Amino acid sequence: MEEKHVLPNIVTYSAIINGFMKKGKVGEAMNLLRTMVQQNILPNAFVYAALIDGCFKAGKQEFALDLYKEMKMGGLEENNFILDTFVNNKKKCRRMEEAEGLIMDMTSGVCLLIVLTTHL
Repeated sequence: MEEKHVLPNIVTYSAIINGFMKKGKVGEAMNLLRTMVQQNILPNAFVYAALIDGCFKAGKQEFALDLYKEMKMGGLEENNFILDTFVNNKKKCRRMEEAEGLIMDMTSGVCLLIVLTTHL
């Protein structure tokens, strides 16, 4: 892309990171995240949702929780994708109480309602 003077944007990075995470390539996704940030393209909640879900699926629950905290410290609000990821993966989490607390702290009642109706 860059050879043709087409620069990637948040949508491009989000799609590639999501693809890496679906293939279990956590390292590649994290490297791309670093590249993205170095180019002053800040990750959005969708990028974090892909990273968090992929970390849970790869057995890196601790890292998933840390990414969520990083997202919140960066001022981003969770969305229904992130809440859904935590609800789906809560059982796998070694820090179960912390994961449950994060779910309860998620502020959007509408998000919670959507996710709960999906899982009932």
